Amino acid sequence: MNDENATVEFRCGHKSLQQVLTFGGKSTRSPPQLMWTNYDAFGKKIGSVSKALADTHGTVRYRLDIAEYCLKHLLSNYDNTVAFSAGLTGFLVQSKAALDSLCQEVSLYYNLALAKRADYVVDTSDMISNLSKLRKANGQLGNLLDKELGSRSSWFRDFKDFRDAEGTHRNRLPRNLIVGKSHGIRMNGRDVDLFCVETIRKINEVIEDSYRLMM
Repeated sequence: MNDENATVEFRCGHKSLQQVLTFGGKSTRSPPQLMWTNYDAFGKKIGSVSKALADTHGTVRYRLDIAEYCLKHLLSNYDNTVAFSAGLTGFLVQSKAALDSLCQEVSLYYNLALAKRADYVVDTSDMISNLSKLRKANGQLGNLLDKELGSRSSWFRDFKDFRDAEGTHRNRLPRNLIVGKSHGIRMNGRDVDLFCVETIRKINEVIEDSYRLMM
């Protein structure tokens, strides 16, 4: 592992002396095989019912496909570099976006009208705040989303906290990062590669279970 200081200059002109920690190599973990059986079946069901619905349906997989690509990039550049950071940020943002797009499609399919603006997708928090509307249309789906994306869901709470801290709303420099040959990369006490691999698997399961209950 290399341990040295480097002056980082930002576009705004600000300079910061930061510790650069790298150990190179790749993670030994691999992304899981994503499943799209129920996703494809539901796509055939809705057919050409609505262009907006069809577009949103395609966006769900599009977002998670990007997340999977970013995860592969992260695992192949498993060190404290811009390549690793780009993979991690892309993974966290696009994974959450896939769930938001799922909520958007659910809202459109059941005419829940949850979007705050016509050009915005439905955030997961908007869906959870309006589960009473969804339960009138599909009680099982409402219960599933409450279990997986609601306030009692520990995995989703951990994922969103991690995404906010390390992907979109981080307010600290340098990153909350520990790097070393013996433990790889850890953030907030988590092995980053394991956390991301388990997260994309879970999100894929939520997506597949949701479409199963919508058919």
